[in-house]
Amino acid sequence: MPRKGFVTRREVPPDSVFGSDLVQKFINSMMWDGKRSNAQRIFYGAMDQIAAKTSDDPLKTFKKAVDNVKPVLEVKTRRAGGPGSGEEAVDARKRLRLVRGAAAWLHEQPQRLRRARFDVVVCECSRDERAWRLRHLEGAFDAEA
Repeated sequence: MPRKGFVTRREVPPDSVFGSDLVQKFINSMMWDGKRSNAQRIFYGAMDQIAAKTSDDPLKTFKKAVDNVKPVLEVKTRRAGGPGSGEEAVDARKRLRLVRGAAAWLHEQPQRLRRARFDVVVCECSRDERAWRLRHLEGAFDAEA
């Protein structure tokens, strides 16, 4: 944080080959020690391999792959000791909707994945907002195809 005022957030310019902001952000995240040319060489080499193996546009395949690995995240604010807990935020109706969506997604997968696990992470703050408690409920509920 600078001592002399606010720093404006810079926009990431799109990459030069595909003209995509997502590609440039991905290359930036791959970069180690500022070696952009190595990251670009690796990424564009992978895109060339995708283009050679599939008849589809490699950028479309990349975007689909990124969409497939995104986790579903929902944030709900709850006070500790107040009405309701973090587990109660995932009620039966929401659970059913998530399980149905996961089952449809699992059914579409070529590997025929059979199960999906849903975790619930509860982050509780005390009344004076000085004490935080984090609980991870692994396998809160499951979905099967």
